[in-house]
Amino acid sequence: WVLATGAVFLWAALRAGAPWWTLALPVVALVAYCGQITFLIGGLVLAGLALGRRPLVAGVLFGLAAAIKPQLVLFAPLALLAEGRWRTILAAGATGFVLVGVSTALWGVQTWFDWLAALPRFQRQVIFANPELVADAITPRPVPMKIRQLRWSTWRGALWRSVVGFIDDDCTDFAA
Repeated sequence: WVLATGAVFLWAALRAGAPWWTLALPVVALVAYCGQITFLIGGLVLAGLALGRRPLVAGVLFGLAAAIKPQLVLFAPLALLAEGRWRTILAAGATGFVLVGVSTALWGVQTWFDWLAALPRFQRQVIFANPELVADAITPRPVPMKIRQLRWSTWRGALWRSVVGFIDDDCTDFAA
């Protein structure tokens, strides 16, 4: 799974103009370690961005990405509006409607109501019952909490190591 979706991501990244060493970025290692759907979503979005001359295909890719994980493409419509990519926006919307229609035809409209009813239960049982999940999440919400927990000595040491590391690649001899 990771290799296949990683290949999709790399192909799309290269097509969008990213350098070949994109896979060497630390976030890529994290995504590979987690083994979730991030490479696929990233590949769909990057391919959609790269296919500016094929607006319908780009829109289908954006629509698929939004149907799978909408929070990752939240600002894509604004970017597409700013570029005047109307056909891409329409194709993405049409893709979403088709996917909703197909899922409704296959599993019925009650599935949508069940999903909406499950959201508060998920919030209660998973998020509120397990605050450590949210505290350790890689999202913007826990960052301020983490920053408040760090002592000044930790910040001072990190700053010192980053400055010394910038000047001298072998900063292991310096104490923070």
